[in-house]
This record gives sequence, structure tokens and C-alpha cells, in this order.
Amino acid sequence: DYGVVNLFGQYLLDHYGVKVLGDSLKNNSKGVASLEQALIQNGINQSFGEIFSNFNLALFFNDCNLGEAYCFKNANLKNIKVAPALIILPNTQQTELSLRYQITDWSGNWYRLSMAGVADLGLNFEGDLAGQFKIPYAVCQANGTCSIANLELDEAKKGVINLSRFGEQGRYLVLAPTIQDLTVNSQTQAKSYNFNLVLKAGLSVATTTSSIQDSSTIILRAKILELEQQIILLKQKLAGNLDAQSGSCGAFLVNLKFGQVSSSVRCLQMFLQKQGLGIYPEGWVTGYFGLATQKAVIRFQEKYLAEILTPFGLTKGTGLVGTKTREKINAMR
Repeated sequence: DYGVVNLFGQYLLDHYGVKVLGDSLKNNSKGVASLEQALIQNGINQSFGEIFSNFNLALFFNDCNLGEAYCFKNANLKNIKVAPALIILPNTQQTELSLRYQITDWSGNWYRLSMAGVADLGLNFEGDLAGQFKIPYAVCQANGTCSIANLELDEAKKGVINLSRFGEQGRYLVLAPTIQDLTVNSQTQAKSYNFNLVLKAGLSVATTTSSIQDSSTIILRAKILELEQQIILLKQKLAGNLDAQSGSCGAFLVNLKFGQVSSSVRCLQMFLQKQGLGIYPEGWVTGYFGLATQKAVIRFQEKYLAEILTPFGLTKGTGLVGTKTREKINAMR
């Protein structure tokens, strides 16, 4: 996590000055509490959680035109942007799609939702009751202008976003959910929390009447979205550990988790496939960290429980390819 921590430190320096970071190192508090204390000491009326949520949006947008909080001011970081998980919906029929994800404390998660055409969209969020979810989201136009808000959840950890004529003029939705539970610097391992997205889309009246004449435009837009996804995957392949010429995989150096798409995930799946049907019966090598891959990781972790889970006081696999899991995989390859 050193790279991400470095970026967060740069973000703090950009927006709050070196004194806040210095004061957080001088006080007797630890972790989140040390920064909270330094913010108060310097008269900054923002919580660590608010700053962290803005930091995640800055990693996605890195555009000061959207607001000072959503960019890096350091000229050396002007091209830093994360590649989100892509969700692309059709609009040729009534569509209902249910997606299940897992995230951990203070981790960055980004989902970009697009549609090949124009239709009304309903998004229903339902999170783990035990999790302290913060869900900033943005509705953006193709020209880069965005409206940023926070999804309010009820006591059941449910929330709804409704957008009419979604996809019109290249409009897309960005979700950047976080869990903000663990607040002390301790040996406690960050927990994983589940959440579900249920997406409902259907042709609007205006789209239905013009669907025939606009069909070529819809097809073209779908092709553009497909090419955008391929570009992101190619960038991830170049940045990953899969050799494009030999197809070989190097050591696993970063954590992998549910929902990711990368060459590193493909390498993980190739490794799990070699562990046999008892670990990975599906044997899919797609580069997408889906439910089948997550279950395979859990089986692998529980098979080598003493080395991977016991050091953290766990008896059940988490599905997160963290430090101990990577160490065991690298030792076996």
C-alpha cells in the first residue's frame, strides 16, 4: 500500500499544508485519530472520512475544474487516474441486473456505469448492516462536467438513485463507495463487507418512439464503450505482471480483490486452476475477479489455514488476496 499512502500524503500536502501532516506525527494519537486531532488543531472543519472520500474522487477525476477537492495540485501527479470497474447496460429491453461486491476498510473502490443508449435507470444499493458506508457518486456528461453528491442510506443500509433518460449524450454514473470503520492503528485486520447493486433499466417513451431512427447511433455508442473497456484492460495488462510475449506471470506484489479486472487476476486464476477441482472447479481464466474466483481463493486460504489465516486469528477465508495469501502463492509457484 506504500504507493497509495504516498499519494494520500501528497493530497494532504496539496490541500491542507505541511503543518497538518507534521502535527499528526507529533501528537500522541495513532492512525485516523492522529490526523483528526491535527485537523482540529489547524482549524480545519473536516473529518478524516470526508477527506478520504474526496481523495478517492480525486484519484478518479483528477480535475480541478470539478472542484479543488477533486484533483492533485502537484504537477508531477497531473496524469494520475485510476481505472474503474466498468458496468455497461443495454437498453434494447427491460433490464434488471444484480451485482454483489466486497470491500474492506479504507480501500478505494470505483465503478463507472454507462448505457449503450437512452433509458430510465434505477439503482438500488444495499450494504452490510455492520458497515459504515460512505458513498459519494457523480453523474457526468461526455464533456467532463459532473454533479457530485452523497448517496444517503437508511438504517437498513439501503439507498436509491433514479435517473431519467440515462445515457443521453454520453452521460455516465460514477460510484466510489468506502467503508470507514477501523479507526485505530492496531494489529486488527481490516474487515470485509458486502454490498449489492440492483440496476433496473428500461426504454423511456421518448426512446421507444425514436429507437428505429437512432439505432445506428446506439450501435456506434456501444462500440465506443466496448473500445474504452478494451483500452483500460490493455493499460492494466501493461501495468500488471503478465508478460505479453511469453504469457508468463511474475510474483504477486499487490493485493487482489473481488471486482478487479487485470492481468494479475488472470495470473491468479491460472495459479488456482493448477490447484485442482477441489480449489477451483470452474477453472475460468478471464482476468475478472468474480464470485467463482473469490470462492476459489477462500478454499485455498482455508486449505493452508495455519499459514494464511491463523496469524490473523481467522478460521474462515476472506477471499481477499492479501499479504499472507500472496506469500503462500509466491512460495508455491
